[in-house]
Amino acid sequence: MKRIWFGLVGLVLAGCASTPTPPPPVTSAWGTIITVGQAEQTGAPNLLAENKQVSLAWIGADETGVHQDSRTITTTGLSARVVLPLPPTRPYAQQIAPASGGRFHLLWLDADAEAQSQLYTATITSALETERGPVQLSSQPTRRYTLLPADNGTLEIITSGGQPAEPALFYHFVDASGRPRQETNNALVTDADWPTLAHTSDNTAYLFWRQPNDGQVLRGQLVNGRVDTPEPVTQIRLKAGDRLDSLNAALDNTTQYLFWNLTRANGDHESWYTCRSLNENSWSPADRLGVQPQPDQSFETGFNSGAAKVARNGEHWLSWAAPLTGQFEMLPVAARVGNTLALIYFQGGQLIGYQAIVTPVEILGQPVLQADRDKFLYLAWAQPNANGSADLYLTTLKAALWAWAPPTP
Repeated sequence: MKRIWFGLVGLVLAGCASTPTPPPPVTSAWGTIITVGQAEQTGAPNLLAENKQVSLAWIGADETGVHQDSRTITTTGLSARVVLPLPPTRPYAQQIAPASGGRFHLLWLDADAEAQSQLYTATITSALETERGPVQLSSQPTRRYTLLPADNGTLEIITSGGQPAEPALFYHFVDASGRPRQETNNALVTDADWPTLAHTSDNTAYLFWRQPNDGQVLRGQLVNGRVDTPEPVTQIRLKAGDRLDSLNAALDNTTQYLFWNLTRANGDHESWYTCRSLNENSWSPADRLGVQPQPDQSFETGFNSGAAKVARNGEHWLSWAAPLTGQFEMLPVAARVGNTLALIYFQGGQLIGYQAIVTPVEILGQPVLQADRDKFLYLAWAQPNANGSADLYLTTLKAALWAWAPPTP
């Protein structure tokens, strides 16, 4: 069963064995690199940085089987790994979001009794005790989902699923204690997949999705559980053998962005984007994401993220782009650039900054980037190791304020 699960969710790739395994990273531009754990999936660990605590979650596996793991980082140190009592079958696509009272929501996809993929949630306390769950949220076969957390700890969730030939989007609501609202099972949008949400500081929420029949991406406002004024954004065309890996919406104070990651038929990874002003109606032509740093010109990022360089669009091609959620003066995006895990910065639709964080590095998929209320950035990723699995890492400049040396788990 364990071998089957590995194949189902695309665990550490056989192709990685054909290339030299990079050495474990020792330090980053931000200093300390914390080893969070090990996994046999390609996903970076999920993280939530708030209330003077970093909560981490990932899907682990060992001789006992597959399990969902978590640990925390506080000013007193890195906690022991906790195996959460959430019996999984073949879990994947974990995400975490803030709940009320210092708790967090943990969400993931897993098989139900009929072997159909469904969305589940659990409520976890700051001490990593499972307070509620697992609770099944979806009732249709579910392939993907996106979250819209509110300041009061509630969640709006959009899932994609239903009949494989006719996918649709469905709306779900979870209160601050992890209790779902009764689902109506009505499709929110038809001919739709790959949902992604972004919201402004005044809580205007934008929902994007891709139509499978023609590759057209649409955007509408999410208002009280319905979608208003859908409009075309761009078209993502895939050639034979190409694969769409992710679709992510993002914002800065003046501009809305859409990023997507592709794997080409030959195995090459590419990142693309489009953007538009919040005050205009037209989107820029889709463009492959590349950067040209200006090494002699320093750049102020607007975050607690250290020294960076001025940059512009160029032909140092990026892959696995992962934008920051939230709305700030500038938009940081984590991505791989050659053998470097880096951040690029956008403002007003222009690429204006570059910051190398870890070199050399080999990442297995999208990293995870998050900011806390003090605008410190946290960056997590998965890197292959010599054992054919993945090591999970986290780095942040905030570690310089922690009065402890992170041990190796």
